[in-house]
Amino acid sequence: MNTYFTLAATALVFFSSVNGEDCSSDAQANAHKSMIDLLTGNVLKDCATKSKYDMLLATTPPTLEQSAAMCEAKECHNLIALIHKADPPNCVLKIPTSGYRVNVKLMADNFETGCANPGTEKRDALRSSPPSQARSTSVNFLLP
Repeated sequence: MNTYFTLAATALVFFSSVNGEDCSSDAQANAHKSMIDLLTGNVLKDCATKSKYDMLLATTPPTLEQSAAMCEAKECHNLIALIHKADPPNCVLKIPTSGYRVNVKLMADNFETGCANPGTEKRDALRSSPPSQARSTSVNFLLP
């Protein structure tokens, strides 16, 4: 049981809401174009089905259970690999279907590590940092 919560808490760190720099309108448009196949294809739907978390419709971060399910689902790992290939910009994108904001690049860059290493330094830094510092040291995924 402790292993499950450790994994889930770690995954949640990597999917936590933080502040970040918004993408320019050009970067936003280019990112959407480069990821259109992901937004309309089955890989995103398959990850959402397995994890019970739909990134396109989400207005809150994933629950602990959803975060753990994302780490366990090969469909979500496949989605992350495709996001890497699309090479999104390192800035906060607005998800057009929900209005949520996310740094897709940082989320993708840290997904595998976050799932594989439940005792990461980022999680420990979040625990010991004041809220404003913790928000700036964690990984951008879903932004309110």
